[in-house]
Amino acid sequence: LEHFDESLIILKHLLQWDFDDIIYKQINRAPRNNTRKFSEIERKRLNQIHKGDFRLYQHFKEKFLRKVNNLGISTMFKELLEFREILRNFDKSCKKHAMSEPFNKNDIFDKCKVLQVWDSSLQALIYRDSSVLEY
Repeated sequence: LEHFDESLIILKHLLQWDFDDIIYKQINRAPRNNTRKFSEIERKRLNQIHKGDFRLYQHFKEKFLRKVNNLGISTMFKELLEFREILRNFDKSCKKHAMSEPFNKNDIFDKCKVLQVWDSSLQALIYRDSSVLEY
């Protein structure tokens, strides 16, 4: 999603949280090169068809950019680099850490366990209740 990490950093500041409170594990991420480039004519036509959506998007994009400016561009950049390094280390640690060890709520590795269990439960729920998602 566009500016997802930046949005989490803004949320971290608003709620006076730490990086540990906004850690997440990426799953089912599409490759970045999997996007289609629209011509200028196509872009204008899409903006006409989806005028309300575009205006809503623009409103919240401008609001987001104001919040980034209020936080400070240099602060955002510094924290974004730090957060992405934390996420990389977290992901590496999750892959190495065994699920069989005892749970400790203060251990960062146990967030891996919680996320993995939650993800497995969610996947099971989606597959079990897939008929609800069908039209």
